[in-house]
Amino acid sequence: MTNQYYADTAYDSTRPRTLAPGDNSRFGTTTRKLREDPLNTRGTHCREYLAEDDAEVIELLNEDSAEVLKQLEANGHEAQPWQTFGNPRAVVKVVSGVFGFILFFGGGGVGLLAFITGFSIAWLKAATILIFIPAAIYIIGKLLLHFDLVKDKNNVLLNRRTGMITIPQKKSTPMELPFDEFDPYLTTGTNPTGSTEFYLQLGHRYSEARVQYPPNMAEPWQAYLAWEYWQQYMDISQPLPDSPRMEPYRSRDPATVEYDKKHQRPADYWKNMDIDQAREMKKASVKSAAAYPWGATRQEALTTGWRPSGYGEGPSTKMPSGMAKVPLKQKEETPPEAYTVIEKRGDFENM
Repeated sequence: MTNQYYADTAYDSTRPRTLAPGDNSRFGTTTRKLREDPLNTRGTHCREYLAEDDAEVIELLNEDSAEVLKQLEANGHEAQPWQTFGNPRAVVKVVSGVFGFILFFGGGGVGLLAFITGFSIAWLKAATILIFIPAAIYIIGKLLLHFDLVKDKNNVLLNRRTGMITIPQKKSTPMELPFDEFDPYLTTGTNPTGSTEFYLQLGHRYSEARVQYPPNMAEPWQAYLAWEYWQQYMDISQPLPDSPRMEPYRSRDPATVEYDKKHQRPADYWKNMDIDQAREMKKASVKSAAAYPWGATRQEALTTGWRPSGYGEGPSTKMPSGMAKVPLKQKEETPPEAYTVIEKRGDFENM
């Protein structure tokens, strides 16, 4: 492919660089601790990307609100942000969520007990602490976010066009490091309910720099799938991951445009998808992703009996077993049958 759009540093899995191995033993205790559990996978093998996305995004694609239009006009084909706790908007989201949790469980419990035992001054004080104050903070946070009164800044950026990860620094210019110099790690934490959560972290092989994918995940396989998703996003030898949230950007990325033209992919496949069918497709994709033998290549997985849902790599007219077929709202000139699902793509041979 003629490359005038992508920088020379852009990541191409068909032309991997020869990189020296890393040595985590020379790093500090915290870094070594975070890098104890590397993901034992390279390349895009499972590719159940619909399981990584949200079917409800389809409804957003059909909205005309200012917020949605702003998102659709962003250069998501060039770079994607990962929010950090240095981002004021992300902090407000977390604080608002925490106080919403306190309001729901703490305030609800106080209200129920007060109703059963009778109201008193003590219950009024408890209500002030567990209902009124959390409610005020929760509402203020939601208003700040709704009216865009807090800035969305200091994000980590994954730049497909340049192949670089940009990491904000507190008192200096942002750090830029090549994507292929990062290795994936699985880390864990505990949420407010006491349940274990899993996180995808990327650690720079030759320094202590690291970034964390923002979503908290309930199962380890979700971190593996997210890692595949972002590998494909950064790889200019492959199209953008075929999922609802990436669809608005497909017409602006040269590699994706070339792929979609070759395989006659409808431009608004997901946008025109029936939402109920999309939800069923996502269920099938989640089931397949959860069953994938992570660490195995796709061919190895197939030989063990694993089967793809048929939706991880884009549209398919094949329906999961036992699922009633819902007619697609496709444009007549480009029926979904014209789209070919490709089973083989270039894998990441070296990171």
